[in-house]
Amino acid sequence: MLGVFPDMPVGFHQEKSKLNQLGLHLLAEFLPFFTQTKEGTLESSRVKIQFTPKLKRSLGISFIFDHLIQLNIQYFREFPDRLAHTLFHELTHLWLYDCNLDPGHTERFFMKMADFKGTGYPLDHEMAALSCCVKEAPFIYHCTRCHRRWHLHQVSSYSIYCGQCYDHLNVQYPLVLAPVPSSPHPVSPMAHSAA
Repeated sequence: MLGVFPDMPVGFHQEKSKLNQLGLHLLAEFLPFFTQTKEGTLESSRVKIQFTPKLKRSLGISFIFDHLIQLNIQYFREFPDRLAHTLFHELTHLWLYDCNLDPGHTERFFMKMADFKGTGYPLDHEMAALSCCVKEAPFIYHCTRCHRRWHLHQVSSYSIYCGQCYDHLNVQYPLVLAPVPSSPHPVSPMAHSAA
């Protein structure tokens, strides 16, 4: 709960070290929500949190291949009480990817976000209102070299290549369509309230 950091009132400009401390505390507190689930487990030892001034139009972003969560330092200096909800949101993207599921804003994503209520932290109602739910991508492509996965909504009619490998090695490794599994983790009919 935010009571752990009583010296962090809303509107008070926090130093980066205080935000890092809060982010790491929240990460440790949230990990039980993402480990040993029926869908799978988040590779928690790989998760890194970084507060950055580079984010201007979003509160946070997950780099799923690197397990890096970047957070908007200006926003969270001003509203540290809203960090919990954003961090849980970004962890949900990473967890879905680690469970071999579509990491987008799918029905399954919002079902997991409903677990946030169990943390005891307040919802960021502005962020919670952004509940655009998309259909899970049925096609998964993987890189023949690094085995990273991309979830697509249609089969590509042209050759596609791994951008990660190209960025690092300047070599085009093809993406291959993986066999479509019989949904190992079916989504049950949803009674979700946007988290």
